[in-house]
Amino acid sequence: MEAGSVWASMLSDPAALEDAVLQQVSLREASGGVFKETLETLFEGRASKDTLLAALNRLLQASKVVVCQMHDQRLVFRLQTDQEAARLRGLDQEARWALQEIETSAERGISTKELKAKGNLQQQQLTKALKELETRKLVKTVKAVSARNNKIYMRFDLEPSTDLTGGSWYSEEDFDHELIAQVKDAAVRFMQSEAGGATAHQVHDNICRARLVKGKQLELEEVEQILHSLVYDARIEEVTEALVGGVTRYRAVHVPDGQFAAPAWCWLFLNDESVDPNGPVRLSASV
Repeated sequence: MEAGSVWASMLSDPAALEDAVLQQVSLREASGGVFKETLETLFEGRASKDTLLAALNRLLQASKVVVCQMHDQRLVFRLQTDQEAARLRGLDQEARWALQEIETSAERGISTKELKAKGNLQQQQLTKALKELETRKLVKTVKAVSARNNKIYMRFDLEPSTDLTGGSWYSEEDFDHELIAQVKDAAVRFMQSEAGGATAHQVHDNICRARLVKGKQLELEEVEQILHSLVYDARIEEVTEALVGGVTRYRAVHVPDGQFAAPAWCWLFLNDESVDPNGPVRLSASV
């Protein structure tokens, strides 16, 4: 059959159009799929947008393709593997839609409130869909420190972002003051054992080996927060060694018994001769 006849038959034969769409999706599978706008351009003049959309919906219902929404709201279609088809088999339209939205949110997750607003679903419909997805272990709920009274859903195999959990310093949604104190003390002890001080990387490695933070991977950035806090508390000092490529090291501050180590910000006032020792203390807004 000539190419013109094939294209012409699409207008009257839905199956032929579906085959042609599948072929275009397959050709672009290696690059991550094909955008809806690309398909509309490819089939322009041969199938209307409504006819093309109907064919795509039939392919979705038949579990031959899957659709994902990108962060710029564009839709991309790709082939559905046998494994993917088995994973989604039996899900109704609401559950499939909810799963797509949850997967698009990635490690940020999405709240039930957002899902309800986006899908314009009744609460009963949404609850049923989410329960089915949880039962199949396709999604899971996570607790967010910024939205304690709202369930956040995300893909079952993903770990939530630190924006959701608050990072290692939060335990069961609460700021873990005891853990922070333990990590601070461990950091100071390590620097006291190092004559020349230690870098943030060395402190991070030492704390990770000590396994003070159980069940979580302590990030370097989190250790740096601890070190900055210790500098502020005057328990350690920060030294930049110009001769070693500008490497920043931290050293424990030795305080003789019976003396008080004032934090750095205190010295702004203690060393300021213009401050009247008998007058009222006025803190500068810049401190």
